[in-house]
Amino acid sequence: MIAKEIFLKDLDDQEMGSITIKTKSSNFSYENTDKIILEEESKYSITFKSKYNIDKLKFPTLESFKKDFEYEKIDNQTYHGTLYTGSYAGKSFFDVVVNDIGSTKVPFEVRSKKIDYEDHYPIMISELFEAASGILFDKSPIFEPQKLEEIVRKTFYEDFIFLEYLFRPENLINAYEHVRRDPHRVLERYEEPVPLVLAPNVGPSELISMVSDSSNLYKADKIPSSWPGNFKEYVPNELNQSYHRDIVDTPENRLVKYFLNLVNDLLDEMIKQVKKEKVEGYPADKIIDFKEIVTDYLMDGWLDDVDELKYFPSNSQVLQKKAGYRDILRFFMIFELAFFISWDEIEELIKGYQRKLHDLYEYWCYIKLFKILCHLSDDEPDYNKIFHKSRKKKWSVNLKRSSKHPQHFDINFNGETYHVELTYNHSFKKSDNVNHSYSLNFRPDYTLRIKKGSNSYLIHFDAKYRSNIIIEDIDMDTRDKEEEEKRIYKYADIYKMHTYKDAIVDSLGAYVLYPGDTSPKIFNEKKLQIIPSVGAFPLTPGSMDSNDEEEKIEKFIKDVLDSIHNNDFH
Repeated sequence: MIAKEIFLKDLDDQEMGSITIKTKSSNFSYENTDKIILEEESKYSITFKSKYNIDKLKFPTLESFKKDFEYEKIDNQTYHGTLYTGSYAGKSFFDVVVNDIGSTKVPFEVRSKKIDYEDHYPIMISELFEAASGILFDKSPIFEPQKLEEIVRKTFYEDFIFLEYLFRPENLINAYEHVRRDPHRVLERYEEPVPLVLAPNVGPSELISMVSDSSNLYKADKIPSSWPGNFKEYVPNELNQSYHRDIVDTPENRLVKYFLNLVNDLLDEMIKQVKKEKVEGYPADKIIDFKEIVTDYLMDGWLDDVDELKYFPSNSQVLQKKAGYRDILRFFMIFELAFFISWDEIEELIKGYQRKLHDLYEYWCYIKLFKILCHLSDDEPDYNKIFHKSRKKKWSVNLKRSSKHPQHFDINFNGETYHVELTYNHSFKKSDNVNHSYSLNFRPDYTLRIKKGSNSYLIHFDAKYRSNIIIEDIDMDTRDKEEEEKRIYKYADIYKMHTYKDAIVDSLGAYVLYPGDTSPKIFNEKKLQIIPSVGAFPLTPGSMDSNDEEEKIEKFIKDVLDSIHNNDFH
């Protein structure tokens, strides 16, 4: 049994008691003396003991884990509980309120077993936001320059969702680098006075300029040859000569600068909120990074020559087609729409330090499956179909769930049209007459119902944001070997897939979606038959092989359709 004692003090530095953390395994450690590291999906024994009698006790931060932290009174001075970290990851605190007196906070960190979870988190948020914003993206913004405080505001966390999307490396950062390397330029004509003897040419415009400014003429003793007779012996001191130069002060670049200033103003407002409302956690830390990025952009020298935006250049071919500019135009449109979208489910997942990675991954996988089926049916993803929308002062969206909201797809394959329904969180009950369970109630994350004639067949998927790490030896040559870590599915999740397949009537298979870096694994009941089976498919946020992962799931669905077509799964 490994244990660690932490002493808690009140704001006046008076000792209030101590928390003792125990675990049977070695899944927590201490870096230096002030940093406590816990691990996700682990149980810890938490004991608080005070030298005073306790009338009322609260663990404010730990209680935010809700059902994952429960405690009871042992005696007048001792309370004991069990903390299960679940799929949380990130920073949090140990603190107590004893007899209405609050303690200072002692920080700890819950680390994910998945080494890339720090990258997965913002990627999932940004891609979910992009899907949600897509329901309003067909609306064209009406441009009217205004201050940020005049725009309809939302909560800190809703604003953060937009910023997390915007500052993905492949979004604003990539787009602005394109613009900075090759800003749009136009030729500007300007005039500059030069002495007559240095004028390279005298044309109609120069003659008109001479006549229009008589104060520039003087009577010369000797006039140039072929001098116009109407001027007699009068010649100019100087001539205005026309030149051309490249300038970056264009409507397109003004829009870029305007947008960066809008984002900068938003970040300033959010930083004020952090200080005023004492916002803590991942979002509060990240906006400081975002502020540094946009400040660096606004300090670029080339933007000094760009004026304020006077009108929205909606017909600009540069904004619509040129790399970098077309992306910033899209971000600008989403920025306007972002202030009218509220997604309570996502907002709850990013508050504070605790990151509910499993729920976020579940939403993200649903969007991915929806896009895969849209591609199979040759349809553009219409996100209006998968969101509940309501509008009062602003748009509010939430994902549609249950059998009441199936998504329908017609897939042409093998010369036949298959009708496929995708449902999210459909419950299969013993009492149901169609596609029921013959034992207990089950609710897979996602179910495909494939209809052929009067028959229907079910394929289930479950999102599991967890994996096992295995070590493989890689032969580099005959003399040396190198070890490589691979993340694979958990065996317990495969057992659950067996339960879905066997207990839910008309099920042909059930499969885990997980963040991994191995090939899909299918366990077939019969050799050379893709179904009936159970298995696991890697689906990893931000993976370099993300297209390949989606293509393998798409190919598997085609193989299932092929087996149903040939009726070779009995």
